[in-house]
Amino acid sequence: MKIFFDYASTTPIMKEVAELMYKHMLSSDEYANPSSTHWHGQIASKLINKSRETLKSVFNSNQGDFYFTSGATESNNIAIQGLASSYVNLKGHIITTSIEHKSILNVCQNLQRKGIKVSYVKPDKNGIIQLSEIIKEINDETFLVSIGHINNEIGSIQNIMELSDLCKKKDLFFHVDAAQSAGKLNLNLSNLTVDLLSISSHKFYGPKGVGALYVSDRAMKKIHPLFYGGEQENRLRPGTLATHQIIGMAKALEICTQKYSSSITYIRKLQEQFFSEIKSLKAVKLNGDSELSYPGIVNISVLGVKNTDLMKLLSQFSFSLGSACNSSSRAPSHVLKSLRLNDEEITSSIRLSFGIYTTSNEISLFTSSLKDAVKKLRLQSPSWRIMQL
Repeated sequence: MKIFFDYASTTPIMKEVAELMYKHMLSSDEYANPSSTHWHGQIASKLINKSRETLKSVFNSNQGDFYFTSGATESNNIAIQGLASSYVNLKGHIITTSIEHKSILNVCQNLQRKGIKVSYVKPDKNGIIQLSEIIKEINDETFLVSIGHINNEIGSIQNIMELSDLCKKKDLFFHVDAAQSAGKLNLNLSNLTVDLLSISSHKFYGPKGVGALYVSDRAMKKIHPLFYGGEQENRLRPGTLATHQIIGMAKALEICTQKYSSSITYIRKLQEQFFSEIKSLKAVKLNGDSELSYPGIVNISVLGVKNTDLMKLLSQFSFSLGSACNSSSRAPSHVLKSLRLNDEEITSSIRLSFGIYTTSNEISLFTSSLKDAVKKLRLQSPSWRIMQL
């Protein structure tokens, strides 16, 4: 039996979402290009606009709009590069952090080559960005602060409310990568001064290949498209829209929002069970904050073993050694390095992520197998035996 513990990478699609998408895909009235002005096109367009209104309702946005993309990676690119386009030939400065997703870090590194200055603020040892560290980096050239809400590797939750207030006070654009938090935490845009917000459907039980970018009215006046060739999405993201995927994303987000309270309570119980069942294991270190973190993402270092050896012995379980986006890389996790972990702590780290379909029995099966695997590997480890002397 194969068991899935990689919800931070992607989530299974909800049955009701898949059924709804299938229904719309087979409809004889809805297959037209939603940009077409004929009757069939208008039907598809109405469905897309209804989905857009669902997103606005879920996030309680009373200004600005949501524009559909292929996912959070594209949304992050449009948000940062699109806004920076107004500053590339002038002086400009962006503040982000050293623990962001590569779709933010790589974009910022590319902009640096074009003349934009970037500050990469480091978190504290638990992965929390301190407001005082952001304030230190603000200067006369700063125009954007870009922060991930929930970190995809360690689950740390940043205080976007205080960051929002700071950006409003300093008249800075504020971008939030909400790929890991949309559908899991309450995000009320009427209470936040957020100019740009990225989401990805497959992180909250919707279909892959679709996401959205929220753009405030004031950001829309500055942002430039990355692609050209059509008038779709207010020219910000041209291209034929996938009606069935957008419908699926909106439905998944709506369901997750309705079940938010019960879902997070359930997932927190799974996390508590996990730690309770591995408490007999010696030299296990939590990477991240024990309080200011999302319970569905658990990153631990199991000292005395290599994470690659653990993965081989636990092949019936699907878990991660870091971000799925970096899984093909042999380089140490940039997130764990930013937490000042040493090489042994990084190479012994694993990430488990739970979701609404994870069961208590699956947790028990994993913890039992983990303890057996760790015992076996430590017996084979000369360095571990020396540490015990």
